[in-house]
Amino acid sequence: MGSNTLDFVTLKQGKIYKDLQQKILDGSLERHKKRKEKRGKGREGKEGMQSNTESEQTSQLLRYTQLQKQFNELMSQYKILQAQLISKTSNNLSISRGKNVYVNSVISNPTAMYLGPYKESSSMTTLDNGARKYNYSSCMQAALTSNNSIFGLENLNAATQLAQCNVSSNADSARKNGLATNGCSSGSDGKQYGQFQSNTTAIYNTADSTYKGCFYNSSTTSNLGPNMEMSGISMDRYSSVYVLGSYGMGPWGNSGKFPDATAKWIWYSPNAQSGAPINNNAPITFIYEYNHTGTTYITAKVSAIIDDSGAWYLNSNKVGTISGGWGGPAPTFNITLAPGINYLQCSAINTGGPAGLVATVMYNGRVLFNTNSSWKYTNDPVSSMIVNGTNYSVKTCQDYAKKNNYQYFGLKNGTTGSSQCVVSNSFKTATEYGSSDPIKTLSDGYMYGIGAVNSLYRINNEGANPAFIGKIGYVDRFSQVKEYPSSMIQSSNSIPKIIQQDSSCPQAVEAIDSITWGKLKKNGIMTPNTKCGLAEVIQESQERVKIIKGELGKLADEILSVVAVLKQNNQNINEQLNMNEATFSENIAMYQDISNQFHQYKGALNNNSSFIVADSKQVFQYENYQYIFWGVLALSIIIITLHTMNR
Repeated sequence: MGSNTLDFVTLKQGKIYKDLQQKILDGSLERHKKRKEKRGKGREGKEGMQSNTESEQTSQLLRYTQLQKQFNELMSQYKILQAQLISKTSNNLSISRGKNVYVNSVISNPTAMYLGPYKESSSMTTLDNGARKYNYSSCMQAALTSNNSIFGLENLNAATQLAQCNVSSNADSARKNGLATNGCSSGSDGKQYGQFQSNTTAIYNTADSTYKGCFYNSSTTSNLGPNMEMSGISMDRYSSVYVLGSYGMGPWGNSGKFPDATAKWIWYSPNAQSGAPINNNAPITFIYEYNHTGTTYITAKVSAIIDDSGAWYLNSNKVGTISGGWGGPAPTFNITLAPGINYLQCSAINTGGPAGLVATVMYNGRVLFNTNSSWKYTNDPVSSMIVNGTNYSVKTCQDYAKKNNYQYFGLKNGTTGSSQCVVSNSFKTATEYGSSDPIKTLSDGYMYGIGAVNSLYRINNEGANPAFIGKIGYVDRFSQVKEYPSSMIQSSNSIPKIIQQDSSCPQAVEAIDSITWGKLKKNGIMTPNTKCGLAEVIQESQERVKIIKGELGKLADEILSVVAVLKQNNQNINEQLNMNEATFSENIAMYQDISNQFHQYKGALNNNSSFIVADSKQVFQYENYQYIFWGVLALSIIIITLHTMNR
């Protein structure tokens, strides 16, 4: 039978018994009042005998009516709360039961920021008496376990690739003795650069810009160390020279005993042998780019004749001055050519008449290059031709190295955007003067201190707390956690087991770190009675319903006691009045039936107190209260009426 049918039956029964009540009160009592008057005074003795019982019966009926009113009011509250509980249950059936979490690590997948190489500090704690058995990961984990945010790798063992581990909770004290400088420092882009006038170069791999370390430029303090090539000048910006003719042509002839007959006379204007512009105050720069393909530095001899004069430069560094020379012998000077690109420049002037330049560069009697159509000229002074410009960053120097097919590049004499760029195809040559680094980058990609140098790191561990290790809690859908007490935790070799928990709570436990635990809002302590998921959501409503059910039960007990008194009084009256036993037995049977129903109803209240099951499925049974109220009241009035009739 559905709840709608029950509602209909209840309403119908209520109307029937209400009509019966009214009929009894308005009709039956009036008719039997007249019969009472006709019977006369012969009945007065018996009436006196019954008056006390009837008075008590009436008192009990009044009490029953009061209890019925209280019961009805409380029942209305119960129905409202029960409807709200049903609605809340229906709306939250999809709520997850949450999860249990267990803190098994200080940080999951920890990371650290490199602070730099610092001189050894006595304020740091050295682990394992300085044993060199740590790598980056194990030293960081040791710092976390000991609740330290700073760790340093010192005294690297090159053979085992392991180092000493030092830890601290204070970065300032760990760095108090200052940087262990190596001549290189970090620029604004976070990359390493050889410092100004430090005789060091920060060297990188061209393909992926991997930092290879900081290395000395030479065995001296010179910043122009010859072990790497300087980045070049943009030759495309300049114009090609005019070839005037071969050596021996007029007006200069061949009396100068020039060593290279294949060299050409050149100038920046055509037919300069016949006459050229005067440029006393505006020298013209001639320039040639030569690629020395050897792997070693060589000393070459320059022989040159110029009309009128010129200052000579190698890679924008002045190396000599020549004036005339066509009368012989031709002036000479030496230059040192580095492997790779080299630039020979001449800043020339003409004071009048013909003008020209012829030159050759020779090594061991062999011509390396000479003046020809490949030379360029420009109005730019040599001082503006910065062969190794001081405007490079790691990115732009890498671009230059890629463009010119160099495997390695380096930055020196500056920082981001203000450094010189050098290149090489030989790492051995580029690093031949040794590392200036107090640290070394190992195959794991991390830096380790050499000797008494700490390669310091700061762990990104905001919120980490080793004290949280071992805590277990239940996290609800609002990310609030209730911690389990030790009495509900059973230890194990891995993740502990939760015991004695409510059946609505999950059994599985998920591992988290201390940072995650720290971010969870704390919401009390778990108990064996704490509900989870849907049961947690409706628990408060269930408790309120339970309280009202308890009050209803108490009222039911009191109502039943009144019914019992009415029943006893009815039996007393029947014995005294010799009432028809069959009729009274029928009344008693009806009375007993309703009494039994009331007891069953009271039991239903108790049995139905936990009608929301752990599976979050609802079981609800509608109970027919009004039938019992009207039934008990109507029968009680019938009993009194029957006694009145017998009188």
